[in-house]
Order: sequence, then C-alpha cells, then structure tokens
Amino acid sequence: MIAPRVHLNGTSRGDLLAAIRDARTSIHAALTALKHTAPHGRDYYVIGPCAYAQARDEYVTRLDRLHTTNDELIAMYRAIEENKIEFRLQSEVYE
Repeated sequence: MIAPRVHLNGTSRGDLLAAIRDARTSIHAALTALKHTAPHGRDYYVIGPCAYAQARDEYVTRLDRLHTTNDELIAMYRAIEENKIEFRLQSEVYE
C-alpha cells in the first residue's frame, strides 16, 4: 500500500493524522451499529434451511471489511508518522 508523503506543498502531517483518527472513530461507530444487525435464526428459518448460515456469513463479511479498513488506516497512520511511502498491513508481515 502507499501512504501520502508529507512535504511543504502538501497536506500537513497533523491534518492527515487527524483525518485518519476521524475515519477510525467513524469505523468504530459503524462496527457498534453493525453489531445490532447480527442475524438471528428466528428471522431466517422460514426462508429455508441454509438461509441463516448465508445471512451469518454475509454479516461476518461486512464486519471483516470494516476491520480490514481499520487495519489499513492504522498502518497508514504509522507510515505517515514515520514518513514512509510504502507500508504493509501487520497481517501481511506473517504471510
């Protein structure tokens, strides 16, 4: 992944980091709200035997996307702090 380079003609380090902090705050709010949408079997059994499993899998996928975005923002934040252009997610280090 690539992070912005802090320089005299660009956005300040403080503004970049503040924007990432704001985005992460919004992601945490979205995760909290999303948890209220977790599927319950009572709402799916009338559709068919596999409906709840599919709904659960789709829900987990939505959660994973938000967690992945949050992880990317953490990595970008660190890269900006260290003035690095390229960075990898922590999970990519162990692959």
